[in-house]
Amino acid sequence: MVQSGAYISDKPYPEKAIKLLDQTCAYVQGRKEKTVNGHLVNVVLENITHIPTELSASFKQKLLTVEQELHKRVISQDDAVNEIAAALRKSFVLAGTHKKPIASFLFLGPTGVGKTETAKSITQVLFGDEQNMLRFDMSGYQTIEGIATLIGSPQTGEPGLLSQAVRQQKYGTLLLDELEKAHKDLLNIFLTVLDEGYFYDGFGNKVDCTHLIIIATSNAGADFIYQALNSQDASGVARTLSKKLIDYLVAQHAYSPEFLNRFDGVIVYKPLQSDDIYKIALGLLNNLKSDVFKTHGLTIEFSHTFVDNLIKQGYDVRFGARNMQRAIQNEVESKIAKMLLTNPNIKNRTIIF
Repeated sequence: MVQSGAYISDKPYPEKAIKLLDQTCAYVQGRKEKTVNGHLVNVVLENITHIPTELSASFKQKLLTVEQELHKRVISQDDAVNEIAAALRKSFVLAGTHKKPIASFLFLGPTGVGKTETAKSITQVLFGDEQNMLRFDMSGYQTIEGIATLIGSPQTGEPGLLSQAVRQQKYGTLLLDELEKAHKDLLNIFLTVLDEGYFYDGFGNKVDCTHLIIIATSNAGADFIYQALNSQDASGVARTLSKKLIDYLVAQHAYSPEFLNRFDGVIVYKPLQSDDIYKIALGLLNNLKSDVFKTHGLTIEFSHTFVDNLIKQGYDVRFGARNMQRAIQNEVESKIAKMLLTNPNIKNRTIIF
């Protein structure tokens, strides 16, 4: 009864308990086991729901090394990554039977500093593939009509995009990008999700979110972060930046205290410096070199002068890595594409920028 209640949300009692018992008995009979035990029940339950019921040895190892893996992709956000890793370990190991999402985070900071990249990395490390992340851009849901699009509408008969997505993928990461742009009534729905682990769709049906890591990103307060870190007491501000930023957002009515308090962690991302952008640029260029060679057999090399000029063009503290990505698209990717189109026999050659 307890296990079926915790993991099977799309069927009522006693149907789900009976279903689990029937399938467990069939599984035991097929294996010629003499007794039913908790481990066998969990094996059958995982087959039904595709949600792990126990922490495997390999998953425990992932939790122990999660910050090392995140650091490989998230540049110069050490405090943020370490705080996230500690919270994830606590959430998975001490979860018990609480009726909340696995973990929930609000990532605050300027654009292009690694917030979305962190969400992708968490999904890759813990759930094996970035495809196990559901992603919704809240800028598309600023109106009441947008809410209906997410949770469904009895008037139109259309099911909700969010409702359907969560029901189809119950285990993974849910990313809510640019949360500050969401309609206020939508924030009330997410308040329930963070607190109770579910929401009701437009048709009054319950949608279970207890097996998701929920991550919201927000640029709200970016100007405050810039000003605080550029102040005379920047080192002192950095130590208390999270609390000061939360107080600022509440005072500006960006988010309510009740809403912010529902997150397991409110994580602040700092603006990237030129050295950070240099590391990111090298990573992007190396990935591009690898992709072009695998796909087209073309070897790409970059001179130090070219990279230095690219950094000068692509570095903008206001836009972080986004501006660097645009510079690479304009100065490298577009030129490689043109070369491949105009020179079909260019394969197996080396191109130096």
